[in-house]
Amino acid sequence: MTRIEPLAANGGTRAACNAVVTSVLLGLMQWGVLVWLASYLSSTALVYLLSTAVWLCGSVFGLLARGRGLEWAWLAAAMIAYSACRAVAVAHPYDLSVLPSLLLCVAVMGAYAGRFYRFRAPCFGNVKWLLFLENTGFVLGFLSAVLALFVWGERALWTVPWGVAAIALATVPASTEPGTVSPDPACAQE
Repeated sequence: MTRIEPLAANGGTRAACNAVVTSVLLGLMQWGVLVWLASYLSSTALVYLLSTAVWLCGSVFGLLARGRGLEWAWLAAAMIAYSACRAVAVAHPYDLSVLPSLLLCVAVMGAYAGRFYRFRAPCFGNVKWLLFLENTGFVLGFLSAVLALFVWGERALWTVPWGVAAIALATVPASTEPGTVSPDPACAQE
């Protein structure tokens, strides 16, 4: 039987909250992109699989990119890419020539996801807790996106992620920002 370790020993409340909120954001963004690509570009499996593959490639880039901090810049780039994806898709309905620019936006969003993993993993004694919180948040993000879409319409996929992004930024563990000292050395940056 697996022993459940205290939250404080696994990243603390702030890191756990950030892991869930950021994952909700990533779920909302993926669902939003899926809806926009299916609604304004093409609902083919090829477009869906391409966007998924490009998101994963962006995640690998975010995992491998060197450097410290600048959490706000990575998040801002992801949110700008999210907005640009919608703007381009809406402005060019059913125009597959814009697919490369849309996929570039998806890659930037995926890069933020990879960056999130890179700098949150040290906050948790065991990465399984980060993955558990991330998976839970991601599913909540997907479900929230579906609910918001049915209740408030497509506009919700445009506005709700911005509010969630603000919460994600506000809950970033202090030790992941440059120049801060973490009470937990395990949560420090490389």
